[in-house]
Amino acid sequence: MFFAFWLGVLIGWLFKFSKSPDQTGPSQFMSISELTEHSLRNMWLIFAIILASLAISFGINFVSPEGIIGLSYIGFRLPVGGLSSHVSIRLALVTMLNTIMWWAGIEGPLNALNQFGSSPTATANLNYALEHHDLYHVPNPITINTVYYPFANFGGVGMLLALIIATLLIAKTKSARKIAGLSLFPSLVNIPNPMLVGYPVIMNPILLLPFAIIPLVTQAIAWTFIRLHLMPPVVYTVPSTTPGPLIAFLGTNGNWVAFFVSALCLVVAVLIYLPFVWLSQTVNLEAIKEERA
Repeated sequence: MFFAFWLGVLIGWLFKFSKSPDQTGPSQFMSISELTEHSLRNMWLIFAIILASLAISFGINFVSPEGIIGLSYIGFRLPVGGLSSHVSIRLALVTMLNTIMWWAGIEGPLNALNQFGSSPTATANLNYALEHHDLYHVPNPITINTVYYPFANFGGVGMLLALIIATLLIAKTKSARKIAGLSLFPSLVNIPNPMLVGYPVIMNPILLLPFAIIPLVTQAIAWTFIRLHLMPPVVYTVPSTTPGPLIAFLGTNGNWVAFFVSALCLVVAVLIYLPFVWLSQTVNLEAIKEERA
């Protein structure tokens, strides 16, 4: 829908360059002959748009069988595993692009309800753990499934569970507190849509910075604990609707350090959101005062 919308805007803009008919009557009326003449004059533009669309579509399908959406997700499908620095940087870039897409109203490829898929890295980790009964030395300790979903996705993209908690703590407007309260249960099972649309988070410039930065911060915390071997990576599969703070605990077969790191990530995310929630509330209250005045 995002691409279709902007394609429609582009085509409407192109028709600004079309020739206007020579009207004989009032400006608000056009006769059948004038409409026909206008359409015939624009046939070259219509054919040009159709031919260009066919050429672009053929080119995209030649590169990506899934079309333009598949092409935009190619960067997200690169294998991510191991402990090298370029893997961590790639993971950070992927998660940041994902949060920015969600903020812009485009559903990104990292969806909490589709986590723990049958990726090669997750399968390799699980096979190693089952064979060696060891979680600390799995072949791919830093992946989307070991760092992002368990520690940077509580309540959905952008750690929205932390935003809900921050809103309930300091929000002054009744509408914001009500939306946060109604979004709490869906957020506990990792459904972000009520908060994304109702707060709103989508296209909210005040919340863009924490929305994009918090997943990077919480991933960095988890990455540090894994690199220092203070905590094993998440290996075992858990249901996608498992409350975010429990994913790491259950996915490591009940490791309490993983539970502590999850709680630490949630607290840090709430603290980062607090000043931005306060700023958002201040702006909203000032707007309400101006409207009443």
